Amino acid sequence: MQDSLNPSSELSYNRGNLLYRSKMLDESLKSYRDALLKNPEDNDARKNYEFVKNEIEKNQQAQQQNQDQDDNSEDSENNENNQNEDQNQQNKNKDDNSNNSDRNPEKNNNDDGPKNQDTSQSKQQENNEEKQIEIDQNVENILNAMKENEKVNKKRKQNNFSNESGKEW
Repeated sequence: MQDSLNPSSELSYNRGNLLYRSKMLDESLKSYRDALLKNPEDNDARKNYEFVKNEIEKNQQAQQQNQDQDDNSEDSENNENNQNEDQNQQNKNKDDNSNNSDRNPEKNNNDDGPKNQDTSQSKQQENNEEKQIEIDQNVENILNAMKENEKVNKKRKQNNFSNESGKEW
């Protein structure tokens, strides 16, 4: 096995897998790249690197399309709002002309909309940051456990070699 000759390559490969499962694609890509730098003959790391790279590109394209759609929908909403405001103003003028009374038209004040949206976005961002911290801690714990496991396996191998040579029965 070529991978077992370079444990740090295997560790980077496994870290890439963990990060991919945690949907941390950029970090996963870096780990697979690191594994390939340490062991260029690792075909699994190469395939995963290419796969994650394609996933990132797809996500970026989808985000760009969503952004374009959002921009277009905002423009059309703004146009509709402007048309509605113009229509409301025309209707108001007609009402004012037909009724010469001292009534004040009711005003609709929708200032709460953007504030609520900003609050929900900041809460969502805060939740995402907390999740990211938790994921980072989990990844670090798993990597530390893997390193410990590697040390134990290395000691076992050393003990097996010494037992075979000395044959202490």
